[in-house]
Amino acid sequence: MEAKHTPGPWTHRNGRIFATDRENLTIANVARAADGDYSPANGQLIAAAPELLDVTRLALEAMGQAFDEVFHEIPEGSVVPPWLVDLERATVAARAAIARATA
Repeated sequence: MEAKHTPGPWTHRNGRIFATDRENLTIANVARAADGDYSPANGQLIAAAPELLDVTRLALEAMGQAFDEVFHEIPEGSVVPPWLVDLERATVAARAAIARATA
């Protein structure tokens, strides 16, 4: 799937998010909040977005494979282990996060 966003990695410095390989390309500016200066933490989080998206895609692929392999081994009518329910919830959440990030 081709990215619709500026490719990573991104960097945060002085309230500005920019493409690491093209410092003249500003992706976003992080404003200071009225109730405190959260911009450094917000900037780091925003700058990590491309990497977080890539890792979430990788994790989703691995979770899907694990779920498929294990789920089909459980005899019908058996109690599904709680960790498998958690894995399914995490898979659904990862798909939703990727959909929001790539819409």
